[in-house]
Amino acid sequence: IKSIERSLDDSGDGIVFSAAEISKSLSESGAALVCAVESRRADEALEGAGNALTALPAGFSVIKDGREIARISADDAPAVSLITGKAGPSRIALDMGSPVTLQLDSADTKVSPVIENGRLTGIGVDAKLSASLIEGEGEPPQDELRAALKAEYEKKLGSVLGLSQTLAADFLGLGAMLERKEPLALRGVGEKLGELLPELDITLTVSAEITRSTELSI
Repeated sequence: IKSIERSLDDSGDGIVFSAAEISKSLSESGAALVCAVESRRADEALEGAGNALTALPAGFSVIKDGREIARISADDAPAVSLITGKAGPSRIALDMGSPVTLQLDSADTKVSPVIENGRLTGIGVDAKLSASLIEGEGEPPQDELRAALKAEYEKKLGSVLGLSQTLAADFLGLGAMLERKEPLALRGVGEKLGELLPELDITLTVSAEITRSTELSI
């Protein structure tokens, strides 16, 4: 567990849900996420490493009805951090003709209900990202960087939200978020959102800004 947490702390783009959080999610929504891991051999250059294996994060397992029903890849895992409000500074590699690395400095994601005639008909997910360019050949135009960052996170967020709908599994805790927004109109939706998800219209909006540029190799 410690090696996984260290790896996630270093990358800043993932989280480990505690046993209490997993249990709470299963109790409230019937689904939960568990950090998936893969084993790799320790660096042989390290003294005494030998053939030791170390565990590294590999996305998430989706748990429902007491079993794993799907996986979220490591590539899409940052979307989980964004939606659950646990995103920390992290690096994003983009291909813009030549490799470019951005640092996601901050992220603010709001989940809002769409209610029509007293009934939940949709969910709005609005993500605002702020990043800085830290590595690249020269400095690509700001509008191109913003567009690339926006497209990358639209893909990640769309993939995870789409999986939740397809599986009819509220492993992100969206129901609880919506119920907190509208406690009277959406009383009890936290427990039953999973079954409603396939019929709801999810609207995703992503905006991005580039705040500064540092450590560029010209």
